Amino acid sequence: MPQSVSVPEKTLEHWSSQYLTYRYRSQAALWWPSSREDIDVRWLPTRPGKAVQLELKTTTLAGTGLHDVLVDLGQLWEYRQRPIGHQPFYAFPWPDWHGDLTAAATAGGRPVTELGFGRSGPGWWFADWMVVLTAAQVERVLHKELAAHGCPRRGTKKRLVRFDLTHSQFNPVVTWGCRATAPQVVRWRNFWSELEQCGRAGWPQLIKGRLVTG
Repeated sequence: MPQSVSVPEKTLEHWSSQYLTYRYRSQAALWWPSSREDIDVRWLPTRPGKAVQLELKTTTLAGTGLHDVLVDLGQLWEYRQRPIGHQPFYAFPWPDWHGDLTAAATAGGRPVTELGFGRSGPGWWFADWMVVLTAAQVERVLHKELAAHGCPRRGTKKRLVRFDLTHSQFNPVVTWGCRATAPQVVRWRNFWSELEQCGRAGWPQLIKGRLVTG
């Protein structure tokens, strides 16, 4: 029996695209590949700038107050074989709601479609509860499982992180993988601000320049 998700991944893709289009206007070029990463974010092809790939994940409902982020090991293995500048960032929700997002938004008196926009208000806007990790950070959490898998075969998913809201909605108990050390996540809006300043050491964005000779 298929498990339910808190918010469809396609919705996260569209909301992310709307966010980038609004933030960068015509400066950003977006591409939705037919396979692999969900969104390929590039500057206009004739200009120097940055190229970034995003792999968007949602949370799977694992019980009352429980949200799991699941990662396909074959997909992660494939990503980690790429040159560093072509590896994607993983982006996913850090939920502060129980169960399905539509039901939670309705109970809070808000249409779920408004959550894709800043006008939805603090805490409800998707950009307030999305976080980002590099593929390398995801691998470090799942290194044992990935080493055992060791190939690009798809279909085997493992839990990257669990959010347990059974005791506190606004301070969930967070468990990474098989109790791995917690990675340093970056909030969605902070991520783009840092990327504009060339990002952090080890980040996999590709810097594209123009060679000028004289």
